[in-house]
Amino acid sequence: MMTNINVRQNERISLERIAAQRQTYSEAKLRIGIYLVFSVFIMILLNFIAKPLLINDEFLNIIGFKKIDITNYIAIYALLLSFVELVYLKKIIPSMKEKGAKIQEIFDCYALDIKWNKVICGSEVNDFDIKTASDAYQKKHSNWEDLVDWYTPSVEVLQESKVKATLLCQQENLSWDLAQRKSFVSLVNLITFSFVFISFSISIYYGLTLESFILSVVIPCWPLVNFCVVNNYENSESIRDKKGLATVIDAAIAESNPTRKTVRNVQDLIYLNRKNNALIFDWFYKIHKGTNQRAVSYATDNSVNNDTSR
Repeated sequence: MMTNINVRQNERISLERIAAQRQTYSEAKLRIGIYLVFSVFIMILLNFIAKPLLINDEFLNIIGFKKIDITNYIAIYALLLSFVELVYLKKIIPSMKEKGAKIQEIFDCYALDIKWNKVICGSEVNDFDIKTASDAYQKKHSNWEDLVDWYTPSVEVLQESKVKATLLCQQENLSWDLAQRKSFVSLVNLITFSFVFISFSISIYYGLTLESFILSVVIPCWPLVNFCVVNNYENSESIRDKKGLATVIDAAIAESNPTRKTVRNVQDLIYLNRKNNALIFDWFYKIHKGTNQRAVSYATDNSVNNDTSR
């Protein structure tokens, strides 16, 4: 029995679904990125450049402005950013992640020939939304070679074990994401530690009072620190869940005759994990893409060779 995974995953409709899920995730990441620009870069500009200049007599004499302390304005700006995050981002981002996860689930269910689970996944994303997102992706990426062979082609060799081939594809989903997410957590931890260390060093150097420290350091830095801490927690939770799921998949692959029920159960967990995953920026994905893809494909090829040589 042929698996047909290579045929299905490279059909035009499948490529459009991959493009649509990428576009949906990218739009969510763009919103987070814009928020970080306002909460980090502009905050640094206001707090560490504009604020000192606006109380510097020499600079003020040159531009003809009066001395002004913008500490309170910066604090209000930081609180406003936190409000935007709470009221807007906390609502729109989960919705967009769910939509992206559903589109990816539609692709998987078709390419891997898995039945859609309406109880877990709810209703499918309609074709209009998928086509709209796919077209938006195509405007920025005319070359779709990057979308071809989403799963390692060698799984097609397992002609007599469609279930095992599907499990290997599911394993690829986890392996790729796990490696990428671990690296991203390390980066977030480094940024968080560096920012906190620099902030405390500045406060000690200038001998700030508690009130000044809160107004000049804690409140302005809060949006970034909050993002980093929450992102770290969400990614750490996701890594833990994926490791547990990877163990389940490894055990299923090792079985002599794994069942379709196991495949569907694994797919349910993959969908829920995708739906709740913290987003990783595209630029970071691109940096590690080549290394991760080679490692994942190498592991799949070895599994296929071991299975066919028995």
